[in-house]
Amino acid sequence: MSTDPTPIADAIASFVRKPKGTLLSESELKKVLKAKFTKKEYKLFFFLIESKTKEEICEELRIDTTRYAHLYDTIVKKLNKESVKQLLYTENPYKA
Repeated sequence: MSTDPTPIADAIASFVRKPKGTLLSESELKKVLKAKFTKKEYKLFFFLIESKTKEEICEELRIDTTRYAHLYDTIVKKLNKESVKQLLYTENPYKA
């Protein structure tokens, strides 16, 4: 496992309010995100990492700005759920 920040780790860190330790490797993070996000949420998350504009993302996903805002809010909520955080981080404060 690499300790260097990755684009995925940086993006997750920017969304999560109370981190729970060290994030998993990039490949493991992708697996967790793919399992927890819908297809559109997953695509939106990676478009955000690529620094695409809201307009570009809406066009790529064929959605309007209202749907974009809803998906974005859902991503933030999911990443801040305790059950999801436990899957994203290697150090779990709940384990003895």
